[in-house]
Order: sequence, then structure tokens, then C-alpha cells
Amino acid sequence: MRESSQTKARTEAWLAGSSLVILAALLLGSSMSYLVHGVAFGIASRLLWISPWIVVAVFAVVFALPFLFSELAEWKDLSELKWMPVWLALLMPAAALLQSRGDGLPLKISDHLLRAILILSALIGVIHFVFGVNPLREWTGGAVVEYGDIRRATGLLRNPIPFGHTMGAFFWVAAVGLLIAATEKKLWRLVYAAVLCFCTFSGGLLSQTRGAWVALAVVAVLSIPFIQGRARRIWMIGLSVVCVLGSIVMVISPEVRSRLISGFDPSQTSNRIRLELWEANFEILKSHPFGIGYNANDKLMEDTFDRLGFEHHTWMGHSHNEFVEIAVGSGWIGVGLYLVLTFWILGMTSQELQKAREANDSWVTFLLLSSLLIQFYIHTCALTDQLSTPARYLLSFAWAIVLVIVVERKLPVPRED
Repeated sequence: MRESSQTKARTEAWLAGSSLVILAALLLGSSMSYLVHGVAFGIASRLLWISPWIVVAVFAVVFALPFLFSELAEWKDLSELKWMPVWLALLMPAAALLQSRGDGLPLKISDHLLRAILILSALIGVIHFVFGVNPLREWTGGAVVEYGDIRRATGLLRNPIPFGHTMGAFFWVAAVGLLIAATEKKLWRLVYAAVLCFCTFSGGLLSQTRGAWVALAVVAVLSIPFIQGRARRIWMIGLSVVCVLGSIVMVISPEVRSRLISGFDPSQTSNRIRLELWEANFEILKSHPFGIGYNANDKLMEDTFDRLGFEHHTWMGHSHNEFVEIAVGSGWIGVGLYLVLTFWILGMTSQELQKAREANDSWVTFLLLSSLLIQFYIHTCALTDQLSTPARYLLSFAWAIVLVIVVERKLPVPRED
């Protein structure tokens, strides 16, 4: 047993280390060639002038205060703010990505590597769903999070929920790339984007993450006003194809079909538990309007469930809603600041997207439209689950893209001749 535990620990460490190496390669590869000229560094260094940082700073203080005054909060949970330094760290590669204009050897290498990882992850996800075995996890001896007898693809990850969130987010990036390639009539880019769309959509679908499915449908509707002109017709055709593919899977797979139908049944176990958790957390928030510290709500959950007459269960550790979790952890002020930041950056993205269209800048349009759809998607996923680490970092990168574009426009950086 002890040897098995040590093997599992080594496997998890190996997978975590490999992920960090891949991430570092992607970030450094896309940044270094442009850093030499100082352009990306010049943009990133000016980002501190952007006013949303004031909201971020105040939110961080409000988020941290309950850890000083609440007996329920544990200091280790302050690490949930780790996405803030990650966001700052992502500003440099985001600036380099903007300056690359979609060209350059480092970007191409990073792009091909990312495509390969996504396609491999989708392929492993399909194998996992069909045969019930994740070949990568079997080979490395790593564990996969199981949800009863439901077969859920996990790809390169151990949990189907982060896998569904990640594949769904990259699906929208691929979809925007496909749209621009179609409007510009670039055949090879169109083929590459179509393959990536198919793989990421398949991975997200087979993860059987209903929150991710709902988010895909919501973003499909929200995206329509942001697609203009002839591109809208292409976009609608693409969405129709996706709907047909999804419907085919629903018809031929009883598991996926029953999983979808169960999402509309409030008496279904996971749905009922979520409703109870949200009600219980709201009761805690009413009693503690300034918050009790992030992740501290589980210490009050049993008493709150007893008071409300709910049965205890094993899923009482968190609320399955990122906004509710932030509200209970940092109070009404904290969640208010987080929502201000969320909608502020969404508004900035929309405004900059319109300006990029008017300037007929396809590269900036691609970056901004991808960022906008990722934001819509991840915020929708956050309504039914806490954000996984990959989803939070993808959201941070989407935010970083917007800020560097705003900075480049408002605070021009001298360029070399």
C-alpha cells in the first residue's frame, strides 16, 4: 500500500512537472524573440497605468481581510489569489503575442506544440470514453477522478471537469480562427482550425461536464451580436454544423443523451445538491456580510444544512459556484468588486474589438474575439462549478490580451525602424 502511494505521488509529481515545463516552453517561446527589441517589455511595463488594477488591489485587500478577523479562515486558503501573480506573469507573453502579428518562428513552434497537445488530449479522451480506460494514466499509474458509473473523458488531466472547461475554451479560439480563415479564404488555416474545432468539441462533449455544455450553448447565443457582416453567415453555418454533430452524438450515445436530459431534472442528485448548497451559502452570507474567508464555508455547512432541514452529503466542501464562493469568502464588497472587474474587462474587450474591426486588423480581431468568447465561456462555467486551475489561468490570459491591446493603443511604445 505504501509503495502504491509513493508510486502515485511520483506519477502526480511527474505529470505536474511536465505540465509546468510545457507551459514554460509555450510562454518563453512566444516571448523571447520580441523581448530582444524591448517592445513587449515596454508594453507590459506600462500596464500598471491601467485603472482596473485599482479594483484588483482593493479586491485583494478585501479578500484577505477575513483571514485576519475570522476564526474560520485558514491562511493556506489565501493561496486562492495565486491567479493574480499568474495574471501579471502572463502580461509579457500576451504582449509578445500581440507584437508577433501571428508570425515568427517562436510563435509557430508554440502554436504547433499547443495544437499537438490539444489533439492528443482529445484522442486520449475519446479512447477513455469508448473503452473506459485512460491510456496515459494507465501507463503512468496515475489516478483518474471517477463519478460513479458514468464514463467521463479526462484527456491529459485527471478530472473531467477541468478537461471539459479547457477543451471548451480552446474550442472558441479554434472557432474564431476558422471564421477568420474562411473570410480571408486561407484554405490550410481553415483545415487546421476545423480539425482543432472538431477535436476540442469532441473532448468537451465526452467529458460529460454539463456546465461546460451549457456554457457552449450560452456562448453560441451571446457570440452572434459580435459577429458582423458576411462573417455572421459563416458563423451561423458553423454553429449549425456543431449542433448537428452534437445531436448525432446524443442519438448514438445513450450515456451522453441521459446525461444531458438529467441536467433539466431538479430532483437529480447533483442538481438538487447544488441548489441546496447555494441556499445554504446564501444563509451564511446573510449572517456574515463581510465574508468568513475563502473555503471556510465548509466549517459552517453542517449546522446550516441542519437548520434548513437538508440531508448531509459528501459534496459539502464547496458551493459549486465561483461567484457564490467569492461572495461567502470576501463578503458583498468582495464579490461586488470581482463583478465590477469582470464586466469592466468585458466592456473593454467589446470596445477594442469594434475598433479593431474598423481598422480592418484581422490579427487583433482574432485575439480580442477569442478573449471575449473565452471570458463568456469561463464565467458561464463558473455558475455551476468553481473554476479549475486551467480555466482560471485561461481567463487570466484572456484578460491579459485585452489589457496589452489597450495599453498599446493608449500608450504607444517606440518601435525600431
